[in-house]
Amino acid sequence: MDSTQKLTATYVSRYLNDCFGLEICPDDLLRKYPWHRIVWYHFFAYAYYKEKNYYESWDEVPDPVEGMTVNIISLEVLDRFQYRKGVWHDLGSATADCWK
Repeated sequence: MDSTQKLTATYVSRYLNDCFGLEICPDDLLRKYPWHRIVWYHFFAYAYYKEKNYYESWDEVPDPVEGMTVNIISLEVLDRFQYRKGVWHDLGSATADCWK
C-alpha cells in the first residue's frame, strides 16, 4: 500500500463515519473494496465536505464566476463543467468503473 492509497482510504473512512455512521478503518477499507470503488467514494467525500468544487447537485453550486470548474457526482457518473462567458460548458463525464 502506498501513501496515496493510505491517505485516500483515511479520508474515505472519515467520510463513511461522518455521513453514514460506519466505522471502518482505512486498512480494512483497502482490503474489502476494490481500488476503483475507494476512488469513487473519495469523490463522494469531496462533495459531502464541499471540497475541491465537488457537489452532489446543481442546487449546491455557488454563483458562478468566469473560469469556475465544478464536478457534479451522482450514483454512477461524475460530470465536469466549466463556466465561460456566462455559460456552463460540459467538459465530459466519467463513470464509477473507469478507474478499474
